[in-house]
Amino acid sequence: MAVAQWLAKQSPEFRSSITHVAIDPCAAYAAAAAQALPDAQLVVDHFHVIKLANDMVTAVRRRVTWDQRGRRGRAVDPEWANRRRLLTARERLSEHSYAKMWNALRAKDPGNEILAAYIVKEELRGLLALARSRPDDHHLAYQFYKFLDLCAQVNLPEVVKLATTIEKW
Repeated sequence: MAVAQWLAKQSPEFRSSITHVAIDPCAAYAAAAAQALPDAQLVVDHFHVIKLANDMVTAVRRRVTWDQRGRRGRAVDPEWANRRRLLTARERLSEHSYAKMWNALRAKDPGNEILAAYIVKEELRGLLALARSRPDDHHLAYQFYKFLDLCAQVNLPEVVKLATTIEKW
């Protein structure tokens, strides 16, 4: 990797001054960073964590549609019509838009799996916002435990996969 080669050319003092490395969740990046900067802590940037959560919501939405209808989603399906709202941050939705999405999905998803996935995504966003505020370690660890507990209670395969990935990284 070009970055690893560039780092190898830098002084040991420069390399030891790097305390954190923000990467996307990719094993190859993690291995390269760990080799080039063994004392630095690896962290996944928030953008990629939210992308993982959005991908999870999309996977649940697609699976539920397929399970209910035996086909891909269409414009007449509430989960397809609300696909963009499901990926939008809660605070960016108007009350009307949020209620429209919520009510449509409650009416057509008997297991409420799509809304459960949406709630998990929003809880993860809240956890990341809390982490940015630099709370004490115990409070953050407790909130992380609550997030993992929520994922276990929801117990959808896509949510469990997200929780496992988040916990790993």
